[in-house]
Amino acid sequence: MSRTCSAILFDKDGTLFDFDRSWFDWAVTMLRHLARGDDDHAARVAETLGIDWHNQRFHPWCRMIHGLPNEFLDILAAEFSGWDHDTINTYLFESSRKAKMIAYFPLHPLLDFLRNSGFVLGLATNDFGQVAREQLHDHRIDHLFAYIAGSDSGYGSKPDPGMLIEFSRQSGIPPAEIAMVGDTTIDMLAARAAGMQAVAVENGLQPASELARYADHSLASIADLPAWLTIENSP
Repeated sequence: MSRTCSAILFDKDGTLFDFDRSWFDWAVTMLRHLARGDDDHAARVAETLGIDWHNQRFHPWCRMIHGLPNEFLDILAAEFSGWDHDTINTYLFESSRKAKMIAYFPLHPLLDFLRNSGFVLGLATNDFGQVAREQLHDHRIDHLFAYIAGSDSGYGSKPDPGMLIEFSRQSGIPPAEIAMVGDTTIDMLAARAAGMQAVAVENGLQPASELARYADHSLASIADLPAWLTIENSP
């Protein structure tokens, strides 16, 4: 690590949690619901969104990953007549709360170690803020984060740097001393816009070669953070 780092701001999906295994079943159920049980219609919309219906995975360019929340909502409303934005948004919020997040590995030991090593931890996701809190709580790690913000928290959505800047403001830590850790170019662009260190993890869906164009540093996964931060006795 070449620059001082006092805090770590994490993305959620694809960084802490495996995107394919956590969200595919939810996405299929959601599309079937909006298609009122018409699987052919649901499958067609899935491909438009970047969801590989038949191979049960997400394409790296998936709109769920790279699109802004309002853009995703606009596509669903346009594809499924009879559903208005507010109704779809409420359904997405309520149904996503039931999605079971699957971590790449046990998160508590690593995050607890980072916090006990003196780093302030935060989370900035384009998911709903309350949904993120509940998912972190389910994994018994919510208390390790000093800050949790979502796209509905009032600070905008990534790649807009609002959530990141608010973390800096609340923590009192200058942006240059904060590492934004994420698995997409959206995370890296937000980090650069906020003046933070852009740290890419390569275990998400986006190719490492694409991330490298925008990242200051690249790691295989968040498990490499202690080594990058040069912390001894990592878990």
